Amino acid sequence: MSNGTHAGELTIEDKADGTLHAHYRFRDNVNRPELDETYRLAPDGTYAEYHVKGQSVYGLRVDEQFRRTADRAAWNSSSDD
Repeated sequence: MSNGTHAGELTIEDKADGTLHAHYRFRDNVNRPELDETYRLAPDGTYAEYHVKGQSVYGLRVDEQFRRTADRAAWNSSSDD
């Protein structure tokens, strides 16, 4: 709620394959972030995979990915472009 008006939402969906999907949206005067995240945790509770895509608070494109396999991890981000 912002000034008595519904301004955003956060939904989280637990998928059958073990991944989680979160959708976040907030609408204020100028700030309009909207993000979709998908992630999967490893058996030890740490991140195995993570992907977020959407628009930041400042209207910039967000597209980031993390993946860990065995003893290697990789991170890609649209802010590195």
